Amino acid sequence: CSSVPMQIDYKGQMTQVRIDQSEAAVAVTNIEERSSARLLSQQIRDQENIEAIVGVAARELDSVDQVPDVDPDKDWTTRFFRCAADVSSEQMQDLWGRVLAGKLKRPQGYSLRTLEALRNMTKEEAEAFSRVADEAILGAEGVAFVFRSLYLPSGRGSYDDILVAKIIGAAHDSSGLRYEYDPEDQGVFDFVIGSKVLRLKLIDKACKLDLYVYLFTPVGRDLLRLGPAKSNAENIEEFILALKKYEEHCSVSTATVFSDSSSETSKCGEFISYESFEDLLAAERQRKT
Repeated sequence: CSSVPMQIDYKGQMTQVRIDQSEAAVAVTNIEERSSARLLSQQIRDQENIEAIVGVAARELDSVDQVPDVDPDKDWTTRFFRCAADVSSEQMQDLWGRVLAGKLKRPQGYSLRTLEALRNMTKEEAEAFSRVADEAILGAEGVAFVFRSLYLPSGRGSYDDILVAKIIGAAHDSSGLRYEYDPEDQGVFDFVIGSKVLRLKLIDKACKLDLYVYLFTPVGRDLLRLGPAKSNAENIEEFILALKKYEEHCSVSTATVFSDSSSETSKCGEFISYESFEDLLAAERQRKT
């Protein structure tokens, strides 16, 4: 077999080496084969991940009678499946599958920013956010929040969890919310806590309700939709106590939320009125026992 000489200049000294062309050809062939095998193996893993996620979405949509006849944005779809191909954890595949199902049910939901947050989220971060989400309260005009007091040293929440929620872009820094009388809504405000709605109606038009909270970002509100709403009895009680100082200025009633399995909408049962916040608090504590 023939060989090819090569000149190599090393520190001013010329050195000649010879490369056997047949050996080089074998080396090239082997690296091509290994590259092809690696690419094929990666493509198979990617496809397995995508199919697992699509399977989760299919099960989520199994009880849905009809979805909007609107295709998701092409850029969104492309980004989703590129990200989904890299998701191999079963727990995270479940999240991604629920995102796909949610997007089909509600095409305007789950932004590209939400996909980016999910793509970078670890299992541990997902678990931390889930604990924060269990404390979430949905307020008027689409806001969602958790009380800041939960994450003080004396609170029952972990500050590390709310810190994770901020890091992944799901929560703002601490902020305040103010609710005041508006002739348009007649001073009526609904707050959803798990499967319960608390309705406050301002009797005193000059009263302002001030709440000290961590607000969820649009990404955080998207992520809240991924899990079932939980009725956290302690959170309901804390919310009542936080509003008790406004008792003379508003009335309170409650109702149960019924989710519609065929869509992302919910309906309320009949509202029950209470004479005082203390009566509502007693009813909630009795319900816990």
